[in-house]
Amino acid sequence: MNNFIISFLTFGEGYHNYHHAYANDYRNGVRWYQFDPAKWLIWTLSKFGFAWNLRRVDPLTIKKKMVLEGKDDLMKSVKDLWYVRREDVEARIQECSDKMLEKITRFNELKGRYQKLRKERSEGWRELKGELKWLRKSIKRDWKHWSRLYRDISHLRPISV
Repeated sequence: MNNFIISFLTFGEGYHNYHHAYANDYRNGVRWYQFDPAKWLIWTLSKFGFAWNLRRVDPLTIKKKMVLEGKDDLMKSVKDLWYVRREDVEARIQECSDKMLEKITRFNELKGRYQKLRKERSEGWRELKGELKWLRKSIKRDWKHWSRLYRDISHLRPISV
């Protein structure tokens, strides 16, 4: 589990779970505000030419994993909620997660085609650029919806009788 306090006490190791999930990324703390002195040092060294080829995981890859793991968490927690219409809630979770995953997969496919066409200076890259822009905005909207759904469902607690 990632933890700011542990991160502060251990000079950034409180976000070490990220490193295990994405070992090629040079960072432990992904956000600018996450306390990770090693990330800042490596980045600074790269600006002076002492470190190079710093790898970062694509934010959509991170979101994709978060949706997959979040979906499993929500499905498990819904099973303990006897006071909700479980089938409806599970259907909303499934629909929302499938939509996000489908769009992220589509975005990655288009991005690959776009980069190839752009490199080859072939026709059609401009149309792909417009579609990528639209898809990025759509993913952003769906991410807000997913985050809200996740927050709302994860805050529900079983009521004991």
